[in-house]
Amino acid sequence: MQTALLTIVAALWAGPAMSADVVADGGTPAEVIAQKTGAGIYLTDKDGKSLYTYIADEAVPGKSACEDACAKNWPPVMATATAAPSPDWSFATRRDGSKQWAYKGKPLYRYIRDTGPWAMLGEGAANSWYVAFEPATTPADITIHESLLGRVFADASGMTLYTFAGDSKGKAECRDKCLDGWQPLWFPAIGSSGGDWTAATRPDGRKQWAYKGRPLYLFRSELRPGSTVGHGGKWQAAVAEPTPAMPSFITVQVSDVGPVLANAQGLTLYAPQTEGSWNFEKMRKETCLDACMDKYWRPVVLDAKEPEPVGNWSAVKDKDGARHLRYKGFGVYTFALDKKPGDVLRGEHYGSGLQQSAGFKAILQSSTMRLYP
Repeated sequence: MQTALLTIVAALWAGPAMSADVVADGGTPAEVIAQKTGAGIYLTDKDGKSLYTYIADEAVPGKSACEDACAKNWPPVMATATAAPSPDWSFATRRDGSKQWAYKGKPLYRYIRDTGPWAMLGEGAANSWYVAFEPATTPADITIHESLLGRVFADASGMTLYTFAGDSKGKAECRDKCLDGWQPLWFPAIGSSGGDWTAATRPDGRKQWAYKGRPLYLFRSELRPGSTVGHGGKWQAAVAEPTPAMPSFITVQVSDVGPVLANAQGLTLYAPQTEGSWNFEKMRKETCLDACMDKYWRPVVLDAKEPEPVGNWSAVKDKDGARHLRYKGFGVYTFALDKKPGDVLRGEHYGSGLQQSAGFKAILQSSTMRLYP
């Protein structure tokens, strides 16, 4: 059954499509906030910025393996001289003898590039850094899976679960022809309910799983794990944790490289490519100098009424006060030679000579998925 790591006591932050509760058990350090969503609990600093763990620390229990240049990019979460440990909270010793907070034996760090609450730019860095996250406990035959809508509840094979607006709390009303397209997630004969996970009764007396009283179903035409093609109208994917909201003007367009993010006019959004044989830095030095940038690449400027971006989106003000949109810490642009929604290949190849890619990459819709353990 779903279990709480700590006890919910107050709401910390609620964006337009993301919310969490602050949780506390009396032992959480003052430097750390535990935030609970339906998918689990995240550890952040007092500003809501993500905290991380480092795989290399596992080789030296009780100590930090991140010093010097590493610590400049990944600042440790330091404990005060008067701080006291608790069952889940201990200290890791740094080279200079100072104490760093560790959760369940894992030292905690910030990431210097994170821009604000719910940003997770360090997730998966060097296959060694991971967001400090404890997943919620679910029944054995229910999992949590990534999707474009956020983290959704799924069956054991990763197929998304849905709720039906026609159901009443604790009672499943989808029957007869309705079941041609939808399959109840059956409650096991020896299953047990508890917390948010209970059994809903069907008209024929059989039982199916329900979350917070809402019966759960599988869409018979689902394509693959993580797909949410059944979402819409009276049927809604059972979202455990929505993805933080994108800026309001962003649209999704079909292109030759898959669904891409675009502006309100449908023009593809690009961000600098920082890796590979032909990246942004090389393009700027060799094939697209300042005049080229001014002519072809147009930074996306936020309207004055647009709320401050959250998650992996942020904004940086120029000297005139205009807010330039950034994605995962890098500037966002449109390409002057793109003429219609879905245009993308010219932008990705521009300035590359004979190379396969230029200094910019289209921002794929799939890149907004938050992939972490």
